[in-house]
Amino acid sequence: MRCVKCRQEFDRSRTESCPNCGTNQTKFMFKPIDLDPELVDLENADGILRAFSRIFLTLSIVSAIFCFFLMAHHGGRQLAIALLSSFGIIAVGILVWGICNVLVNISCNLRKIANK
Repeated sequence: MRCVKCRQEFDRSRTESCPNCGTNQTKFMFKPIDLDPELVDLENADGILRAFSRIFLTLSIVSAIFCFFLMAHHGGRQLAIALLSSFGIIAVGILVWGICNVLVNISCNLRKIANK
């Protein structure tokens, strides 16, 4: 078993607390089935990729709104250009987010198949 505080391996059948830091592991025990499926893989590269894809999507939406207001304050023809560029930024953000989620799902499914 791995300690939740210091991440050192130890044998839980011999002691309930970590020999390195002394943390009692029974306070922190939880079953992976109790968690949302997206939270189970947070320690893996899949979870990191999923988190970065969400961050990228959020930043692209915020930057699209900022770009729209920055370019559209003059009005007229600039308004149409601002709207198109904002839609383009959002589309790229959604595309990158979708591709990352597909890669994460493929990776998780391959891991499940390999463990069977």
